[in-house]
Amino acid sequence: MVSTCSWVKSQCQARGICNDTRDCCWRSSVSCRLSRATPRVPAAGGLERVLIDQANADAEAELQIRLHQTDGRLLRAIEEALGRIRHGTFGACQVCKQQISKARLEAVPWTHLCRECKESGRSAA
Repeated sequence: MVSTCSWVKSQCQARGICNDTRDCCWRSSVSCRLSRATPRVPAAGGLERVLIDQANADAEAELQIRLHQTDGRLLRAIEEALGRIRHGTFGACQVCKQQISKARLEAVPWTHLCRECKESGRSAA
């Protein structure tokens, strides 16, 4: 296999870019230094493909973490709603103590706030 340095020098001389051997040597040495200093990225299927695969794997892992967190919050909300059923407080807003509408309870059965308190941003804390 021909090294980059000798290939550049031979191409330079073959194409008549310069007839001066010193100029060819200078161009060749600059090219050699650049080729050593700049890492080459292989075509698709090489490093580029690995980076794409890694980015996809990272995105998938992030999605799975978020889904797991959402599932955990939903599970806690449902368990809290079951606790309110056991204690006889299910259907009452925890902030204003008014009854939560049937439509809201059918849409979000684990809710602990009436629509008005939820929209105003009040919480039971």
